[in-house]
Amino acid sequence: MASIQRFLNYKTQSVMYFVLFLFLIKGLVLTSIIPAFQGPDEPTHYTATENVGIGSEEDRYPKKIEVSQTLEMLQFDEIAWQKTNTQDFETPRVPQNNFDISKYSGVVSIGSASSLSYTIGSWLGAPFPDQPVASKIFIIRLSSIIFGLLTVYLSFLISKKIGFSEENSLFISILVAFQPMFSFLSSVINPDAALIFAFSLFIYGAVSMLADGIGRKNIALLSMGLIAAILTKGPGLILAPLFMLILSFSVCEKFKISMRMMTAYAAIFAVAAAMIITITPLKGYLSSITHAETTSAFSSPIESLSKYLGKTITQGKLSDSSLS
Repeated sequence: MASIQRFLNYKTQSVMYFVLFLFLIKGLVLTSIIPAFQGPDEPTHYTATENVGIGSEEDRYPKKIEVSQTLEMLQFDEIAWQKTNTQDFETPRVPQNNFDISKYSGVVSIGSASSLSYTIGSWLGAPFPDQPVASKIFIIRLSSIIFGLLTVYLSFLISKKIGFSEENSLFISILVAFQPMFSFLSSVINPDAALIFAFSLFIYGAVSMLADGIGRKNIALLSMGLIAAILTKGPGLILAPLFMLILSFSVCEKFKISMRMMTAYAAIFAVAAAMIITITPLKGYLSSITHAETTSAFSSPIESLSKYLGKTITQGKLSDSSLS
């Protein structure tokens, strides 16, 4: 009986590796056939990737020009395959070097954006400094395939850790691997692919800690997921309170500490962490990824929501705001 179970486990693992291979092939095919810069905000993400490590706006400008010229050559606005992907502006910008880049928002607006996704992409593109933009974009897209592969495998591990059988865990990973939107995001330059991986790593660490108890490995998995998410994109901050909650619960379970006492410790830790953040460079980074200093034309979120609903939902009609 044990030998049969080992055979089934071996068979499941083999199929899992085959699924990962299929995902890799699918990713390479999609990466090749999806037109350059036709992913969501892909001009923005490509330019940010190429400008990793370049500090000043003046030094970043040549890359903006190069990308903008490539967009014009590829007829980006004329053949955009998503109706929401056409960039349009009401506020004119002053052209430089006799080339107007005002119609390409992703290129013009990019500043000193930072992301783990951009850093990994820049490492992949570094060995090909002389490649033209139109071909280098396909090289950098490989970073999204890598994050996608890791996410699919993590979905298999998470399912097993939750308690699903090997076969059901395999089925769940197949659903993840061939989910259409995930397949698309894993084939273009987009930090969401890295963010999904970071959340998956965090979930795996959380499930492992709740199932097996607190330990170095589980703390490391949970911490790496949190750090990767925060370094990738602003929404990753939502994992910070979850990290504290899961860690506190696990500590209480292991050391038999009352939840009331643990809550007090957690509050003290949170206050200390907040004080440290305010006097370190972390404050500037967190402010940039959360857009904390951004001002709004609306007096409150309720007013903003009301305006949005007024433009999208009218009596007897549901409108697409992207077309207004």
